[in-house]
Amino acid sequence: ERGAVQVAESRDAFEALLRFVRADAQSLQLHEVERSVFVRLLQLGLALLRVFLAQKGTGAVAAGRTANAEGAELPYHSTKPWTYLSIFGQLSIARAYYWEEGAGVGWLPLDAELNLPDHRYSYLLQEWGCLLGTGRAYEQVTKQLETLLRVKLWNQGAQVVMQGTAEDVQGYYEQKPA
Repeated sequence: ERGAVQVAESRDAFEALLRFVRADAQSLQLHEVERSVFVRLLQLGLALLRVFLAQKGTGAVAAGRTANAEGAELPYHSTKPWTYLSIFGQLSIARAYYWEEGAGVGWLPLDAELNLPDHRYSYLLQEWGCLLGTGRAYEQVTKQLETLLRVKLWNQGAQVVMQGTAEDVQGYYEQKPA
């Protein structure tokens, strides 16, 4: 089964969380248990995303060839890693890459299937960063996200995401009916 290791790790993390709540946490104050459960849920979320990605695979086509966005057949070239920062933490996504000299741009089928963002930051993380960032300095946004989610963003990353979102605002309003 694809992702058997990831499934086992997720089950272990869940069982550890149950053991914590039923035993170790009993000597703690409620707010301490709440914080610890939240941190452990973030870890479990990361483990579950790994299960999801293991099940998806790399996007490789069994015959070793696939069509790119323009419909041209391209041979399998290699596996390309992608660093993805989710609200749960950082993941590495292995993606099958199809390319041929003279064909122009290569093709990563999994990118389209997963709808990976242009930047390494998940769309949900971008959304939450923009919500927190309205009227605030980028440094404040990154500190708040790190405090809440234990996810470390660079100030420059937050700036790029928020500027990119701001560029889309005008087009969004122009396409809406009057």
